[in-house]
Amino acid sequence: MSAWLYSDYISIKEDFIPVYTKEQDTVRPGAWKAFIPHRPMRDLLERVTKAIERGPECKSIWMNGAYGTGKTFGVFAVKHILEDPMAEVDEYFSRYAQNLGQLVARLRALRENHKVLVVYTSSAAHINSHLDLLVELQTRVEQTLVEKGFERPTGASLLNEMLGKMRDSTSVFSWAKAFAKHANS
Repeated sequence: MSAWLYSDYISIKEDFIPVYTKEQDTVRPGAWKAFIPHRPMRDLLERVTKAIERGPECKSIWMNGAYGTGKTFGVFAVKHILEDPMAEVDEYFSRYAQNLGQLVARLRALRENHKVLVVYTSSAAHINSHLDLLVELQTRVEQTLVEKGFERPTGASLLNEMLGKMRDSTSVFSWAKAFAKHANS
């Protein structure tokens, strides 16, 4: 009887992405299709579907969890499912339809009946208050609108208002005056 080796059963995925980022998503456009829709992913897609359908449980979706659990990779998969050409999405659906069940039909219908603008952020561990959250949301919405070709929003975001006041030499606070006052201290 010959001895068996782990290498007989295990292979290395040469195109594995250890940390999925926006840069990786841009450089490797189809890599998101490798995301396997496990139970938490199906739950996320269900929540996203309900939110877009404006169902009675329509709420914001906030993901959290331990480092390295696939949150960012999963969010990029959802983003592509909602935004990519349907032929690309159908390729993903055909591969994992058995895992997604009835969600496939609902997601297809959503794509046909709704225009969806996906605004996401990643690595948001810096958010420690409601104000941080508000600034992050406003910034990401504005960036996404500009990336998608929309005009810059007319109203100033909280961050832009604050920066404008800090740059205005006639404002109550002036960086130049603050530094000049303490320059010889």
